[in-house]
Amino acid sequence: MRKPYLVCYDISDCKRRRKLARYLYARSTGGQKSALNVHIHEEETHIFVNNVLTLTKPSDLVNIVAIRGKVAYFGKNDDLKYFQGAIVL
Repeated sequence: MRKPYLVCYDISDCKRRRKLARYLYARSTGGQKSALNVHIHEEETHIFVNNVLTLTKPSDLVNIVAIRGKVAYFGKNDDLKYFQGAIVL
């Protein structure tokens, strides 16, 4: 089962930021620039975190926040099938 996470990052180095952005955008269901909604299977969470750590340095800021309980949906996008047209903010 996939669980929702909010991943936010602030990386000053352009090369590292682009690499992380490519990795995250390939796995995201939406978001805005450096704050993305990512759904990860429980058993793959540690792999995801290790990959993020590999792509960043200790000076970079990356927050991975698990979304628990009910999720509030705002807006609409018919292209997103996972959320049946809703965008999670």
